[in-house]
Amino acid sequence: MKKNVYELALIKVQQEQTTLEKMLQEKNVKKRELESFFEREKELQKRIKTLMEEEKQISPSILILNTEISSIDKEKINKQLEVVNKEILLLKREYLRIKNRKEKINEQKEKKEKELEEMKTTKELKLIQSDYVSKRFLEKEGGTFEG
Repeated sequence: MKKNVYELALIKVQQEQTTLEKMLQEKNVKKRELESFFEREKELQKRIKTLMEEEKQISPSILILNTEISSIDKEKINKQLEVVNKEILLLKREYLRIKNRKEKINEQKEKKEKELEEMKTTKELKLIQSDYVSKRFLEKEGGTFEG
């Protein structure tokens, strides 16, 4: 069976859409992983605070070192998170573009099918009229009409 242009275009768009959906899922997983770092970091800070209160002997230099390491990690994670969020935004835009393209293809396909149906109906009507005129002419001339 020969596929028409619209069906092939829809298949291509569907493949692009599926690919983008997978990419979006991967980026969202990465985003959750990066965000989970902050959750773990909060938990660690709570534990450190609890330990500090219990021990009361931790030197200020260890606290300063812990804060510096934490802020460097936070900056790094925030940059990665920012990049992932931008990538997600771009993927969502592309997804919407493809979705709109798919809708336009469907509209064009429906329009073309409607036009073809109208052309077919018009052609059938003209054939019927032509047959009727031919039949009337033959009847006038005294002939018979055979299919």
